[in-house]
Amino acid sequence: MIPTTKQKVLMTQSWENSFEQKLLKMVQIDKEKPGALLSLIPCRDEWDEFLEYIRSEWRYFNGNTVRVEQPHCLAILFGGIAFYGYDENRFWPQLAQAIGVRHLPANQRHEISEDFVKSARKLGLKIQQRDHRMDYVGSAVYHIGVPLSLWGGFLEICEWALRQDRWEELSDAEWVVICTKRALNRPRLRNFLTTNRVAAAEFIREMHDARRILTDDENLSINDLKQASLLRPEYFDEVPETAEFLRPSNPESLFKDCARLIWDEDRARISLHLPAVSRSKLPATWMVGNLTQPASATADILPLNSAAFTDSLFLMLESSG
Repeated sequence: MIPTTKQKVLMTQSWENSFEQKLLKMVQIDKEKPGALLSLIPCRDEWDEFLEYIRSEWRYFNGNTVRVEQPHCLAILFGGIAFYGYDENRFWPQLAQAIGVRHLPANQRHEISEDFVKSARKLGLKIQQRDHRMDYVGSAVYHIGVPLSLWGGFLEICEWALRQDRWEELSDAEWVVICTKRALNRPRLRNFLTTNRVAAAEFIREMHDARRILTDDENLSINDLKQASLLRPEYFDEVPETAEFLRPSNPESLFKDCARLIWDEDRARISLHLPAVSRSKLPATWMVGNLTQPASATADILPLNSAAFTDSLFLMLESSG
């Protein structure tokens, strides 16, 4: 079904306004830091919905011209491509696929790049320079920090930096030598670390700070960190070593505030870990499909049995508080 003009306007307002409101809450100095857009990039399911909107929006309003007039959506599109689809300096094939076209000719790449720069400047986002020219790909990566595909290798660099007293004082030439050695046969990781050194260094420091805080106080969870916005769920889902790095002694304790699947080896069953609910929201009920269980002020377990093998699980908390 083709959306009506009214429906499309509502969709536009929904995505654009949502991103706009989130950016308005950020102070300017934070917009200029590496990873400024990371927390705004939609999760995987929402990202697919966002791309569906982008495809229909650009085709519907602009025919064969691949341009968009919503500056917040355009900035998030560039950032999301960098986060989910970064592949060395190959950016345009991923962008073309995301917006539903086979190929972007040079003139359209130039147009959309110009639109991105205008949007970024309007929103107060930093634009990177490379060889005295605007670096669109480098800027998109800078805005999200560490691409998902490079996170595992990046964690190895974080581990290495833990054992070095003066890693931040290395010259650019020394940094290139170190990254080439540590990246081994992973050129994408080496190129990211060397061409985006400022962003990489900022994230290394953030990871070290998070590890120190979580190691010093084992009662804290991920949600207690100011760095929580930089620790995307995808980093934990796709790279289990993330939790091990942040709290080597007890990685699972980091997720006490999060619902998650757990395997009970003694009883040979899959259950759902239910986080504690604040007393102000009680009484409340957890619901997963046809299964229900009263919520509690302490963490609890909900056995899933055969429900664990359904295509998807949707957990909802219904509260009268």
